[in-house]
Amino acid sequence: MFIIPLLFILLVMWVVMAAPIGIRTIRRNVIVAADIDHVWSALYLFGAHATWHHSTVAVERCGNQQGAITTGHTGRDGHPIVRRFELSNVANGSAYDLRYTDDTSLADSFWRHHHQSVKLSPLGDRTRVTLIEADRYRGVAFLVYRFFAMRRMARQIKQWTETGTYKRGGWFDRIEAQFAMAFLSTLLMWPLFGLTLNGFLLSAVLTSVVALHELGHVTAFRLSGHKTARMVFLPLLGGIAMGGRPYNSHFEIAFAALMGAGFSAFLVAGLWLTYLLVPLEGAAVRAVLICALICSIFNLGNILPVWKFDGGQVLRQVFRTKSQLYAASVLLLAGIGVYCLQLGIPVESVVVGLLIVAGLTLVTGTNTVTPRSSLVPMTGFERGLTLSGLIAVMSVHAIILQWSVSAILFG
Repeated sequence: MFIIPLLFILLVMWVVMAAPIGIRTIRRNVIVAADIDHVWSALYLFGAHATWHHSTVAVERCGNQQGAITTGHTGRDGHPIVRRFELSNVANGSAYDLRYTDDTSLADSFWRHHHQSVKLSPLGDRTRVTLIEADRYRGVAFLVYRFFAMRRMARQIKQWTETGTYKRGGWFDRIEAQFAMAFLSTLLMWPLFGLTLNGFLLSAVLTSVVALHELGHVTAFRLSGHKTARMVFLPLLGGIAMGGRPYNSHFEIAFAALMGAGFSAFLVAGLWLTYLLVPLEGAAVRAVLICALICSIFNLGNILPVWKFDGGQVLRQVFRTKSQLYAASVLLLAGIGVYCLQLGIPVESVVVGLLIVAGLTLVTGTNTVTPRSSLVPMTGFERGLTLSGLIAVMSVHAIILQWSVSAILFG
């Protein structure tokens, strides 16, 4: 019976991460209480107030309608990211189209299908601003991100043109928003555990496990030298940890990916020690076992060799050729299969599950963001350290899963 919900979850993940949805256009209109010349001076990249937004530090003209933007984002080298652009269909004072032609952080292929337009139209003493952005997408996640980013930009344009200042960030960046998203995630997952008090508590435990997992990624970012790092809850889908700059090395990617389950390994080990050393009874014992069970299942799932999962990310950094990567993935899947059989899961279910995971790995593996220059390669020592860490983390969660299942079933 678990195959149907598993297939549904994997289908949702494929749609979010890898479904080829083609060229999509986002459009946003906002009416501001300012004259069109003032708005144009801010939105035209060669305008007098082109650096009004914190994401644009400076704009340099490099030709008639060509230029370079020094952004407020930091690259892997610690310097601001610079993007070259070309304008077309410029109607002075009312419209232009924009394409990026070069980026010091990302490969040119990232901007190949990207296109932006700005259109202004007067409405008496007010101005209608139309923002348009088109790009080719695989998966809806980045499309949704750009939708909300454009909505925020439209709000900031309105604030700046009307008041001369604007509020950075938004409601979603506030800590209260993340608590609200976590609570919403708990409510949405509640029916999966049964609409009872126990079901709600189990859903809350899973949400807490997700938060701890993402905290491990955030910790890894900070240890790797990121000045900022944060986590974002995505109801039903878990969470995302984001660093403050692009990755600089393959080891940094692997370390950040592994620290999600690695950080949680300390929790499950602590729960195991609590069970052994602290005289607990009744509901307290069951709570410790259930927390350990949910945490170990969630983190083992994240170590599956699917590219978008942590395990897949780790393997892709350690094994740089396709043959090595496929061999390592097959070996890891085989180990997981043997472990599932040892737990007593039927052979048919194990085979179907492994085939689903293998298929998801293939369909998500092509969705990549390529950096401008190659990342710093791993040394032999770093490869050994990373693989040892992966094996250790998997072993801890596998042992705790087997222990918690046995303790719940047999006391």
